Amino acid sequence: MKTRPLSKALVTVLKLIGKVVAKICPSAMALPPCDLDNDEANDLVRGWLEHPDGQGHMATKLGTYELKAFLCFYSHAHGLRGTDVANMLRYRYPLLRSMRHSLRRLTNNAGFFPASEEAGLRYAELVAADFPLADLLVSYQKEEWYPLSLGLLAGAKRCPPWGYLDPYRYRRPWSAALAGKRVLVVHPFADTIRRQYDRRAELFPGTDVLPGFASLRCIRAVQSIAGNAVPYRTWFDALDAMKREMDAEDYDVALIGCGAYGFHLAAHAKRRGKVGLHMASYVQLLFGIRGARWDADPEYSRFYNDAWVRPSADERPAGAETIEGGCYW
Repeated sequence: MKTRPLSKALVTVLKLIGKVVAKICPSAMALPPCDLDNDEANDLVRGWLEHPDGQGHMATKLGTYELKAFLCFYSHAHGLRGTDVANMLRYRYPLLRSMRHSLRRLTNNAGFFPASEEAGLRYAELVAADFPLADLLVSYQKEEWYPLSLGLLAGAKRCPPWGYLDPYRYRRPWSAALAGKRVLVVHPFADTIRRQYDRRAELFPGTDVLPGFASLRCIRAVQSIAGNAVPYRTWFDALDAMKREMDAEDYDVALIGCGAYGFHLAAHAKRRGKVGLHMASYVQLLFGIRGARWDADPEYSRFYNDAWVRPSADERPAGAETIEGGCYW
């Protein structure tokens, strides 16, 4: 059943109430404490790689626009529970918002298509089906309260930002355990990643952040962000095509970053008994690829050196500047 969206006026009122709650009782706005700290998250992923058990594992982060779209569409499909109202006041992100607004962000920034309510509702059900496969979640968004309250993330250990996403920050980076592994990368910058892998000793000199793999296979992910045309009727068709490409490869671990597709491809890897690491934009950093998002951020730009490059011209889609100011390029 679909429910009617909240009016803009009611959304505004709910946000204002949330601000008052935050001022009176800031602790009420906090998500539950994380299960692991960053070092423990790094060690968990390293353990998966060093001691493979054939069961499959999935580490992920929830994309900002993907998570907000899930809140919108899933609440429209399933309605509100009493606890949802209280949580909306605490976390200031109302459910039942305009589906048109959520679709606009999901299509432009995360590559979803077509921009129809029917497709959005189908997307929410897919997200709900894949949530329980997550073993490790980088937790940084208040909107996580919704899947947490639904019990969809009950099997996931939560860690603070940026958990396993930044292996180069750790004394014993989990990425060192990729040595001798069959590695599959699913990312729009596949060609640049291949070239950068050949220069791996120059990217993080004097470290074992990027070791030699048994093999490196790269799948160039569908890049449907910013409304770019792709040879698929729907986002779901594009997702299924990439799943088939993954199934055609022999790999132990998949490093994945490709908009709204990434979360579900990591879940697919786990279903196949592999390690699926949904790293989003952090895949490019692991392979020494610069991006505007990090150029002025010393937490990341301090790792830059002359071996680091930008994505090639043919990896920059039309309209890239509409994606957070061209943040990946």
